[in-house]
Amino acid sequence: MAPHQVADIPLLCDDVPPARDWAFIVGAGRAGTTALVKLINAHPDARMLNEAWLWGYVRILTSARHDHGGPDPDDIRNERLLPEHGPDAGAGPCWRASQVRTILEGVRAAVAPGAALFGDKKWGYRRHLAEVQAVFPDCRLLAAVRDVWDITASLCDCGWFRAFGRQSFTPEELAAAAYEVAQAALRDVASLPPGSVHTVSFEEMATAPEPAVRRLLAWLDLDEARFDWSVLESVHYAQSVGHWERVPAVAALRAAHDAGARSAAER
Repeated sequence: MAPHQVADIPLLCDDVPPARDWAFIVGAGRAGTTALVKLINAHPDARMLNEAWLWGYVRILTSARHDHGGPDPDDIRNERLLPEHGPDAGAGPCWRASQVRTILEGVRAAVAPGAALFGDKKWGYRRHLAEVQAVFPDCRLLAAVRDVWDITASLCDCGWFRAFGRQSFTPEELAAAAYEVAQAALRDVASLPPGSVHTVSFEEMATAPEPAVRRLLAWLDLDEARFDWSVLESVHYAQSVGHWERVPAVAALRAAHDAGARSAAER
């Protein structure tokens, strides 16, 4: 059993059943991931959460002593829940992946007891992908992709993006920072294990949504005959294609980038 050091208490892989009825949307941000949640939830057999961050429970469980930061001085003492030693002599307390799975299946039973497919959307799952796949073998991964310049523009228009240490940035500095983040997000999506992820294109959802949704439903093993197709009237992909043209700093950055690329090609 290979250990994953998630926090203070290792997570050990053991015999965990396949989790094809679990799905995680892992990115890229500002590429239509929230709309993906809405689309999947238009099927009566599915329940996708929107950034509930179920893995946060695992972060708490794997901290030997978790300070919840509240007025009550009593910390959560996870090491008291476990045997003194793991399966190896001299090892400290450990969680088995099957134990963590049991706990999160309990969350699922409480939140969506009748759902044939259950999961969550948050980019943070990408950072813990090995551990997620240890607890949920064969789970379904979903990613959204979008034109890098439209992601850049969308980030620039997000108050939370500026709030994260960028309050004093000029529009040009904000556009440059957003472009770096957008590039990194798309690189991360491209690095996901082949065959384990279904990718949804923002632009395809704007121009040919029905075929894209049919492929999504097939990937998730959801019967398209039970899907509420009227949801397409409330997800507005087409209105956001070409977003970069409406953000002057991003348009200027793209023009400079394209000019530099042409100059390099002519050398």
